[in-house]
Amino acid sequence: GRDSVALFHAVTALLRKTNDDSTQHTSISLNLDNDGTDGSKEVKCELHVAHFNHEQRGDNSDGDEAFVQRLCAERDIPFHNYFWS
Repeated sequence: GRDSVALFHAVTALLRKTNDDSTQHTSISLNLDNDGTDGSKEVKCELHVAHFNHEQRGDNSDGDEAFVQRLCAERDIPFHNYFWS
């Protein structure tokens, strides 16, 4: 839904902002310490998107799937799709 798409855009924007090279979605710097010191550490991660097509709304369900797949392809983010019939 809309909230998932908003989260997708927020996370990809954050990862772009914290990474200057072509591996924009593979690492992020986080402050992992709570003692007031600069505890920034680079955490290696990879963003993947999972979509679950419940196949409840016919062509609309398939359209949602295609939309999410296209978003991921445009940003070179791995896409995983699952079905429930």
